[in-house]
Amino acid sequence: MSAQSPPPLVFVSDPWDDEQHKVLDAAIHGAIHPLVSMSRDNPVAILPAIILLITNGDERRMKPPERTVLSQHSEQLFALLDEAVNLEQPTYRELRKLQILRVPEEKAKTTVATLQDPNQRQALQKAFEHPYRGGAVDGFYEYLIRNNKLFSAQGTTYYAKFCSIVQSSGTGKSRLMTELRCKDALVLYMNLRDRTDKSFPPRDDFPARVLTENVAVAADAYAARCASFWIALFRTLKEDLLEMLSQNNNNAAEAIRTWNAKMCDMRSQGRGAFFTKMEAFFKQIRLDDEAASAVEETADRMRDLALDGSSKKDEKLPPGTKELQDSYDDLIKSLPDIFPEDESKIHLPKLLVALDEAHRLHGMDLECAAIVCRTISLYSRHPLHKKDSVWVVFGSTTSKAAHFAAPRHEHPSLRVYEGGELLFTPYTDLGWDLFADSLSDIRATEAAKFKYIVHFGRPLWTSLKDVLDVSNMMELAAIKLKGANNDLKPSSECLALLAQRFGLHVTFGHPKSVAYVESGVASHMRICISVTPDRTWMYTCYPSEPLLSCAAAEELHRPKVLDASLKFLQEKVNEGMIEKGGRGELASRLLWLLGKDLYVRSKLPSAQAFLRRDDRTYTWETAELKDCRMIPVADFLEFVFGEGVWTGAEGAKKLFANAHLNFSHWVSMDGQIGCSPSYDMDTSEWTLRHLCRSSAVQCCHTQPLVDKVIPIYFDGAGKLEGPSHIYISDKAKESSNQSLLSSITPRALGINDMALPYIAILLDMGRPKSEFTVTFTEPNPVLRNPGGPEAKPLRIYAAGMYADTFPFLKAEKARTVLDTLADLVRPEPLVDKPSSASLRNQVLYGSTRDAHHMKWELNVSSDPNTR
Repeated sequence: MSAQSPPPLVFVSDPWDDEQHKVLDAAIHGAIHPLVSMSRDNPVAILPAIILLITNGDERRMKPPERTVLSQHSEQLFALLDEAVNLEQPTYRELRKLQILRVPEEKAKTTVATLQDPNQRQALQKAFEHPYRGGAVDGFYEYLIRNNKLFSAQGTTYYAKFCSIVQSSGTGKSRLMTELRCKDALVLYMNLRDRTDKSFPPRDDFPARVLTENVAVAADAYAARCASFWIALFRTLKEDLLEMLSQNNNNAAEAIRTWNAKMCDMRSQGRGAFFTKMEAFFKQIRLDDEAASAVEETADRMRDLALDGSSKKDEKLPPGTKELQDSYDDLIKSLPDIFPEDESKIHLPKLLVALDEAHRLHGMDLECAAIVCRTISLYSRHPLHKKDSVWVVFGSTTSKAAHFAAPRHEHPSLRVYEGGELLFTPYTDLGWDLFADSLSDIRATEAAKFKYIVHFGRPLWTSLKDVLDVSNMMELAAIKLKGANNDLKPSSECLALLAQRFGLHVTFGHPKSVAYVESGVASHMRICISVTPDRTWMYTCYPSEPLLSCAAAEELHRPKVLDASLKFLQEKVNEGMIEKGGRGELASRLLWLLGKDLYVRSKLPSAQAFLRRDDRTYTWETAELKDCRMIPVADFLEFVFGEGVWTGAEGAKKLFANAHLNFSHWVSMDGQIGCSPSYDMDTSEWTLRHLCRSSAVQCCHTQPLVDKVIPIYFDGAGKLEGPSHIYISDKAKESSNQSLLSSITPRALGINDMALPYIAILLDMGRPKSEFTVTFTEPNPVLRNPGGPEAKPLRIYAAGMYADTFPFLKAEKARTVLDTLADLVRPEPLVDKPSSASLRNQVLYGSTRDAHHMKWELNVSSDPNTR
């Protein structure tokens, strides 16, 4: 070996989750363990162990190092191997993360997908320092006040003063936590991300090492470590804040602002100095493994202990508990100007300790999260300080951050005291469209321009616009939607691509639904709306986000992806996890949007999601997203229904010649579309807003007559200018509903402020035979708008889910589309036997006007077919 020190080993991101590591470790430990005692004179001696790691791992990701590299690093590799083998629970995780053993990934995927390119990190940091937009800070501040009141209220048994922020990537979780400083609260932000993750905000090494690394230890030892960590934190805070008060003439408000300016600036040397001081305190505290072993002896007494003064004075507390409580008490009492006892201000947040990337506390053999939270519980229930608003917030994309309850079956040494079962529901409201242009600044005919689209949705896109060109931005959006490990779970990728655009509704109560929605938020950009108080269910959705929709469209139409995605969707619908709708609503959404996708790609076969100018150049100002671009309504109808769409409708093609549509995704409504005194916008503005973000509308279940509205726009090239609609009614029964078509008018829908021509379409998708008719006549005089003559409508009746009804489905690339749509409009299979259904109907009296819900006389019949 050369006398010169070898270069340090480089660790890269980890593609395996915790469960996969456990499986891999168990498979090779028996074979690797004997190799540790081998002679180390020859650097190549470690090669058999390395080969075991590779073949047991994934040969797509791992490779043997070159001989020269192996020789250069053999001493370091043996040291890592020794450490892994001698752990109480051996794991070879760190070895698998070595760059020299990994197959290089594509550069684009490495830099764009993980946001680890220095320019991207710099852009995110710059955005982090821009003036904050939106009201999320106000909402979070009120949330903390409410939580503090609940915690300190008589008769409540909340576990501890911690809560969580759970939301998907790019929504501003980290910024929200630090922005609480604007409310004159102290904010201590700590990021626990992996050491190989170079994203922004950066990892804070000391907290991350203490709380997430070298955790293959006994639970009581980790509990002692956590107590030491919080004691060091409180002591450092006390010393730092006393010094800050002294520098600011004991002006508490100014001291808080100065301290926050230092600690919330991710580039500040003061942050590093704070954690250096905290680490020094941590090393001085003697709550080591030897002292921690006494926890086991006192564990059984903990159940009888309380922190409200009711316990005996001579009862022993777990090692470190008294020091922890004393350091917390000392912090608050030493800083009365920062932690005042004024009852009118007692619930206002005073200190927020933010632990970002908190999901890293989960998933290991030792459940670190539960122990961290027990430590917080020990000090936050201090009898003298139950009202003091000192909070810990966990931030994460995964709902695991909300699952910090302490199971009762945990190791006895980790029990605290009886009660404390209640946890606070996560905070999820971070805002949306914070950088979107005003409607008055967007022309409907220019809505596809990238410079407008990029500002809709989450703030991540705007944060990166100065360092990513259009192509890279679309690539990043696609990668983040599919998930960093999409190649491990292609099924999740398929559902993400479809759900973001087609409004897939997850069935509540299905055994796989919880895992799906949690994975969607954690890895596939799905947004968490709220979490139930018992944390068993997350209400989630994909809000309107046209940039992500365009990225999804481009990915969906890559070779073989659409077919695979639709087949997987069929499986999930047939399993009952995804709702298809009783009237064929899902089939209809797929029909119209996939039809529009295929039309666009037949006219604009570019391999990119955006369009170049005629001179083959593009910029942020000039690029257009092809899936948001306006297309002629007349041409689209011909593509979907064939040229026969104008048969019997002479004049309609000319009338709609300058009408265009541009939807790229569906938005589901909870209210009806008609005008109401409670609405503060007219129908024209409502329609323009959908046009400007390329969204079409799936109506609510209580909406009469129609199920969908596709906005259209007359561009003024003829005599007509302004917005109008295509109204679509979905039916999936075998009986005909054609007579209902004439009833579909704006007035019947409660829309009395639209005068331009419109289109009404009734899809009788369940009919056994193909049928198609079109009419273009004066509107029904009985249904005319009382304010004047109603515009002349084009009415289309299309029956049966067949290629004869929809000729575009005859194309080779649409064959799977047709099979999927036909399957989705088939009647639901009979789940219950007739007798079971009849007995169930007896207790559902009044739920419908059907005889089996109204005539109780039928309940005594022995023949289920008569009930």
